[in-house]
Amino acid sequence: MPKSDLPVVGTRFTVKALHEKPSPPWQGRASIGAPGRRGTPRDELMVASPEARAGHTVGPYKLHEVLGSGAMGVVYRGEHVYLGKEVAIKVLRAGSPRRAQATKLLLREARAASRISHPGIVEVTDFGKSTDGTVFLVMELVRGEPLDFMLEREQRLVPDRAMNLALQIADAIAAAHHQGIIHRDLKPANVMVRTRAETSQHPRQPSSADSPSGGARTTTFESIKLLDFGVAKMYDPPTGGWLADPKTIVGTAEYIAPEVVQGLAIDARTDIYSLGVILYEMLTGAVPFRGVSAVDTMLKTAAEPVPPLRARVPDLEVTSELDELLSRALAKRPQDRHASVQEFTEQLRLCRSRHDPRAAAAS
Repeated sequence: MPKSDLPVVGTRFTVKALHEKPSPPWQGRASIGAPGRRGTPRDELMVASPEARAGHTVGPYKLHEVLGSGAMGVVYRGEHVYLGKEVAIKVLRAGSPRRAQATKLLLREARAASRISHPGIVEVTDFGKSTDGTVFLVMELVRGEPLDFMLEREQRLVPDRAMNLALQIADAIAAAHHQGIIHRDLKPANVMVRTRAETSQHPRQPSSADSPSGGARTTTFESIKLLDFGVAKMYDPPTGGWLADPKTIVGTAEYIAPEVVQGLAIDARTDIYSLGVILYEMLTGAVPFRGVSAVDTMLKTAAEPVPPLRARVPDLEVTSELDELLSRALAKRPQDRHASVQEFTEQLRLCRSRHDPRAAAAS
């Protein structure tokens, strides 16, 4: 069953479908704008398929192929027409009844991401509106694979790999929290995983005719980039307040913390809960709660105990320390969780060292 990120109206709050898992480039995509709309050639361009916009420009950027699409907009590989620099460009869908809200969210994403300088967070370089009314956001071009695609392919990750990725996500989130920004939509679809390989020579294994590689060892490294701060809650120093709508639940139901479901105040510990769900999913291949609808999922999140890791994967080899970490991170009450992402990170590093001391020493 797909993740419950559809619009659902509850008794007190509305869950907005602000995000969709982006379609990979080889899948079909929805058209921009409302079907059947008539008007000038400019309007026809705005309602054309995303592929039809390739080759056109928005501001000083030329659009190339589609990288992904979602409910709010389409992401293209782009290029600055004067500098020749490759970028990723998110273009808002035209003709949307919630276009004003989408523009507001895109601007919030630009401001939030540009406030943070961290290697694990995608860099935002520009925001603008072209002469034909197209609103766009320009980001660094990140080559890699979304974590949700990776999990669909591999089902689950070995504990060392899962913990390494979770530590990197936590480090990026800590940088955001330091700037007064709560992400509010942490999920695998918003984590891009990049892979690089390094080859090293080992002197104890000299080259020979029987060993063409000459004792070389190739090591694979994974790094993450955190995306999409469109629904982030940002502290605004001039007003001393938070820039967020307190009456609206946003995000994807499987990763929303219990206090969000209950309409209570949120803080950094809300992101810690979502981070705990991501780690749980990487280890078991499943989220803690999934119902028949978004509302059902959120009711389970608020009321039911988290299934133990081994209840999902009986042969999973994890330590009691990792069990305890997830129990804290996924606690129903925020005050029972880690007080900060730094505390979560310290405990996770300890878990990793006790699971595989060699991996911890190497890192």
